Formats: sequence, structure tokens, C-alpha cells
Amino acid sequence: MPTVNNTAERNIRLAALWRKTGFGAQSERGRQFVERMPTVRASCRLRGVSVVEFARNAVAAGRNGDVAPSLLVIIFAQYDSGYS
Repeated sequence: MPTVNNTAERNIRLAALWRKTGFGAQSERGRQFVERMPTVRASCRLRGVSVVEFARNAVAAGRNGDVAPSLLVIIFAQYDSGYS
């Protein structure tokens, strides 16, 4: 295990700089946006998904009353229980 945590620090650097230079949020919704977008960006980056496309789909789903897209990876294990 490395003795430094550079990877984790690099992952949060952009979010920390954005919060520092963003002059804070002026509303609860703004605070939630600033809180969540760095996580969405990082998740999209790890999954190879366009942040803009994900945001576009999320906004469209919200406006249409549809289910919002998810960045969670859900794996359903299929197995034979031995019972037929």
C-alpha cells in the first residue's frame, strides 16, 4: 500500500477548487448541486460516460416525469440453486 494518498487527493482537488472559487451556494438546491456534481463527474469518468449526456438525460427524465438515469452498476448473479 502506498504511503501517500495522491490518487484520492487528485480525485477531490477539482471539487475542492470549485467550492473554493464558487462563492458558495445561495440556496438549498444550489448547495445540493455543488455537493453532488463532483460525484457525478467522477462516476461518469470512471464509467466512460459523457457527463453532459448524463446530465441531459437526467434533466429530460425529470421534466418528463420519467425515472432518472443511474450511475450505479447493478449485477444480478444468476445461479442454479439445484431445485427444479
